[in-house]
Amino acid sequence: MKGGDDPDVIVGKLEVAFDHVTSNTTTTVEDPKGGNRRVPAVLHRYLARAEAQVGLGGKTQVVRASEEARDLTWEGSVKPAAIKTSAPPAEEMKRRVAVAWFRALAKTLAAAPPEAVDVTDDKGCVAYGLSLNLASGDPGAAAKGAGDPAKIAACEKLLGEPAGAGIPVP
Repeated sequence: MKGGDDPDVIVGKLEVAFDHVTSNTTTTVEDPKGGNRRVPAVLHRYLARAEAQVGLGGKTQVVRASEEARDLTWEGSVKPAAIKTSAPPAEEMKRRVAVAWFRALAKTLAAAPPEAVDVTDDKGCVAYGLSLNLASGDPGAAAKGAGDPAKIAACEKLLGEPAGAGIPVP
């Protein structure tokens, strides 16, 4: 938080949707004589999607995640389509996609250098350096001095590094 008033991240409403989609296909099953034969089947796809707008560093972006489970049923199977499939219930799929969305948000936050680094805090400087490395795709970006020159200089001083040394991060 900046001064305790302005949040670094603003998350809009997290919307979660669930769909059950079926499509006709074929599958191979063992016949009574031990041979294989192709039979008509139904593919069940259970899709859960989550998305929300996230305001981060003055920019708004949409963070999305999805989870999918599949099941196959056919005539004569132990679990006919009319009775029950072995896929997780809708509530379980919604829970899974919400967890996946929070993982996606964590990656988004890690890739966005914080706008307000607390230059009196070495942990904040290291976090800033790590996020610079992640955002650039270069594990040595912070050590090369990438990022806001004023923040880099303040962190170098705080961490006892010579000017121009960048931020040493593990």
